[in-house]
Amino acid sequence: MNNQDGLSRQRIVEQAADWVVRLQDEDLSYEQIEQWNQWMEASAEHARAFDDVSLMWQAAARLPEDLLPPSRLPRGEGAPAAPERAWSPTVQPARRRRWMRWAAAAAVACVGIVLGAMHVLDRGSVAADAVQVYATARGELGHYVLEDRSQVDLGPGSQLRVQIGPARRQLELVAGQAYFSVARDAARPFEVRAGGLIAQALGTRFAVEQRASGVAVTVTEGHVQVNDVSLDMDGRKTVQLVAGQQTALGAGGGLSAPHAVDAHDALAWMDGNVVYAGEPLGNVIADLNRYSDRPVTLGDGALAGRPVTGRWSTRDVDAWLEGMARTFSLDVVRSADGIVLEPRADEVER
Repeated sequence: MNNQDGLSRQRIVEQAADWVVRLQDEDLSYEQIEQWNQWMEASAEHARAFDDVSLMWQAAARLPEDLLPPSRLPRGEGAPAAPERAWSPTVQPARRRRWMRWAAAAAVACVGIVLGAMHVLDRGSVAADAVQVYATARGELGHYVLEDRSQVDLGPGSQLRVQIGPARRQLELVAGQAYFSVARDAARPFEVRAGGLIAQALGTRFAVEQRASGVAVTVTEGHVQVNDVSLDMDGRKTVQLVAGQQTALGAGGGLSAPHAVDAHDALAWMDGNVVYAGEPLGNVIADLNRYSDRPVTLGDGALAGRPVTGRWSTRDVDAWLEGMARTFSLDVVRSADGIVLEPRADEVER
C-alpha cells in the first residue's frame, strides 16, 4: 500500500470512528441517519471501516468495570484532572458511556494503531457470523428472543433469517410477517430486508409484512428509515417513518409516501384477528392462505384489486371465507385440491 493509499485509508477510519461516536446520541435526527447511510453506501471501504471500528467499540463495551480508568477521564491537554471519587452503581453506566466515547475519540487520534489492529484482525480469518432461521407453520404464531435481546413475533407461514455479529444486525424476512422489538444498540444498526426494501432502526418497534402486492412496513414506536433497494430506479427511494405511520413497496418499485395507520389494527394478527380498511382482496387472500389448510384462490384474477373492509377471527377460516363471499357475491367452491372463490353465475350474466 503506497503512502497516498494509507492517507486515504486513515481519513476513512477517522470518519468511521466519528460516526460510531455520533450514533450514540439518543436524539439522533433523521437527517443525521440519512447522512450516515449515504456515507456507508458511498464506498465498500466506508462500510468495512465502520464495521472494524464498531468491533473495537463492542470490545470496549464488554470490558469489566475494574479495567476502566478508575479515577478520571481525559479533559484535554493541559487541563486539570478531575478529583478521584468513588463510583456508585448509579453512576457507573454513565461512566462507561463517557469512557467509551473517549475510547473512540482516542482511536481517531491514534489511527495508526487502529490500522495495525485491523491488519491483525484479518477479516478473512474470522468465521462468518452464524445464520439462525426461524419459521412458523400455517396457522402458527412464534415468539423469539434474539441474542442481542431484541424480540421477534412471527406471523403464521413466515420465515426469518437472522445474522447478528459484533458490528451489524442483519435480518431477512423471507416470507410472511414479523413484528420487531429492537434492543437499542447504536453501534450495530438493525436492518431487516424484505423483497426490494430494507428497514433500518437503532432501537424501536416496527412490523414488516410480505404481501401479494409488495412489502409493507409499519412503525409503532420510535422511527425507522426504509430504503428501496430494488433495481427499479423510479419512484421514492427513501422514507422516514415515525410511530403510527406505514409505507409500502409495490411491484412497480418506489415507496409510498408515509401515511397514518391504526397500529392496533395493523397488528391484530398477533391477537388472532385481522382488520381491513380498504385492503386489496389479493392481499386478503394471501393472508387467508397463512391459516387455511387448503390453498385459497380467486376464480377471477380481476377481483384482486377490490377493496376489503371488515374484521374476522383467524381462528375461524370458514367464517372469514363466507364473509368475503357475501361481500363480493362470490361462491365458495371447495375441492380436495383447494378452495376457489368464484363469481356467482347470476353476477357474471349481468
